[in-house]
Amino acid sequence: MVIGTVLATMLAGAFVAGNRAGLVYNEFPMMGGRFVPQDYWDLQPAWRNFTENLSAVQFNHRWLVCNVCACVYIDVVREYGLFLVLDMLSLKDYDIPHLH
Repeated sequence: MVIGTVLATMLAGAFVAGNRAGLVYNEFPMMGGRFVPQDYWDLQPAWRNFTENLSAVQFNHRWLVCNVCACVYIDVVREYGLFLVLDMLSLKDYDIPHLH
């Protein structure tokens, strides 16, 4: 599952780079003040939005990256167990004064 999601994210990243879609919106998670960009479905036929619409290409890539992070986390939890992962993520080993 992780490999497929990573490959889909890489493909989406290629569309972002090829179209220079990364220059359209510089805020996250909002895009132009909206969660889903207003011009997501502007092109006809609709399938062109996934490869040529700058807003849609960037939106798809962003959320595929979030999906990869979630899939990796789920796989690590399955492999090592939830409590071990939470212990690995804890900040108890770091000397951060306001956490004590």
